[in-house]
Amino acid sequence: DPIGKTEWTYIFPGNGRDAEGLDVVELPNEAAFVVCGYEKTLDATEDVLVFKVDYNGSLVWSNTFGASGIQEKGFGIATDLNGDVLVAGEKRDGPSDFYVVHVTSADGSSDWEETYGFGSQYNDVCRDIVATDDGGFVLVGQTTFTSPAQGIVLKIDGNDHSNLLWQTPFSNADLFGIAKAKDGGFFVTGSRASTSAQEELFIGRMDSDGDKACIVAVGRPGVDRGYAVVATPDGGAVAAGFGEFFFANPFPEENLYMVKTDKNCKVFTSY
Repeated sequence: DPIGKTEWTYIFPGNGRDAEGLDVVELPNEAAFVVCGYEKTLDATEDVLVFKVDYNGSLVWSNTFGASGIQEKGFGIATDLNGDVLVAGEKRDGPSDFYVVHVTSADGSSDWEETYGFGSQYNDVCRDIVATDDGGFVLVGQTTFTSPAQGIVLKIDGNDHSNLLWQTPFSNADLFGIAKAKDGGFFVTGSRASTSAQEELFIGRMDSDGDKACIVAVGRPGVDRGYAVVATPDGGAVAAGFGEFFFANPFPEENLYMVKTDKNCKVFTSY
């Protein structure tokens, strides 16, 4: 509730094997939430798991998506203009591809799915998704198409078997989160390697066409990484993740790490 008191909890019963929820989206017009993640299968792989609960915490429907013997996971979820959802993640049969599944909110069925990748020998994984005002979707993740691997941002048009509209790479980076910026563009966050043993929290901003506007990498000695980002009313963004300090070896200590930037990726403060 508004003061942080728990109103209800829900435990997905599953199939008796491990399951994990990784993202959630609200459907305010239906007074419900849809969760995505993955569920273990009998053949020791995973299928994308999607389920819907109402505002009282009661299950409305659940479904899984995936092929036998192939690993599929759903890492991010967003709603389309019709109130249905698109789940984004990875499909791994050897090397992995970006994997998206369109799921109808009425009954949890899927009317289309698609994969995106840079070749059968490369690992491409999508970690987050955001809907755009024109009905499209923007996906973020990483590809090993280059060496070192690079962060990648893709826009698809949101229709059946969605067409790829543009793609933007971020060299030597790994992307985990995306948010719409106040000006209609996007903020992304993740990490960028500065040495073989050190990463810095990474923030980038793009316009609505995928053109880069600014980037910044900030951190302390050790590994710093951003997992989620939100736009702020002043046109900037706040990214949150973790920091792991060198001086704590041999047992490094991980701490919450937050970074605030303005619209030009100038760092205001970090915590």
